[in-house]
Amino acid sequence: MKGVVRFDASRWFSKSERVRKTAFTAASRSISEIAKDIYQKSQKNLKGPHYKPGGEISFAGNYPVPRVTGTLARSLKIKKFNPVLWAVFADSQVANYAKFIHEGTKGMRPRRFIGDVVEGGKSIYLGKLKKDVMAAIRAEGRK
Repeated sequence: MKGVVRFDASRWFSKSERVRKTAFTAASRSISEIAKDIYQKSQKNLKGPHYKPGGEISFAGNYPVPRVTGTLARSLKIKKFNPVLWAVFADSQVANYAKFIHEGTKGMRPRRFIGDVVEGGKSIYLGKLKKDVMAAIRAEGRK
């Protein structure tokens, strides 16, 4: 047959599938590490000086959040929904006031013990994710 060009893309497709799986695995691993880092740093924000109930708290409004009972720190949870979806949150069943500490009220400024960690590390976390995934793809591409 004249004018027919055959192109065998089977190797390209198999390599593409390997690269896709490798990227997903690398992203999963990286996101897991990032979520655990956010959890640990959020915990650190909640490990302020210990005060007795009814005692004077001179540290109010700063980090780490002062504590009386430690319930707010115990309310912090980390949950994996799927390999690339994690959540770090304060469980309202443990400390129903966590939202008010985090978001603030009319009379109290917010102390975003989770949100500030995420905002402060966003570029670092995104850079780590990109670096980890690209390194895994490059390594797979050499095979």
